[in-house]
Amino acid sequence: MNLIATEIYFDRVKEIHFTIPAHMWDGTVGNFLRRYGFKCQGLAKTQYRQRNKRRGEMINNNPELACSAPFSTVWHNVEKSFKVFLSVNNSNHNKSNIDELMKY
Repeated sequence: MNLIATEIYFDRVKEIHFTIPAHMWDGTVGNFLRRYGFKCQGLAKTQYRQRNKRRGEMINNNPELACSAPFSTVWHNVEKSFKVFLSVNNSNHNKSNIDELMKY
């Protein structure tokens, strides 16, 4: 985590990349990620989660997708969501919690 924080602090992070199972991208998790600017780039070259643990063979019924977004886009959307969250919670005099924050 220290390495990630250092990379962000020194403005070296240009893109965020990860893989996600296709069924998650098509569901609620994908909707959440798209709100922050992530886009699916198609099938991931390496299918990390698709191996049968015992036999090591590939399972193709739920392929992994490669996703990415520019860090600046994600950060902009995080700031925007956080401002909305704070304004709603301050106006309602609610104590903030992580569940509420995840809605924005």
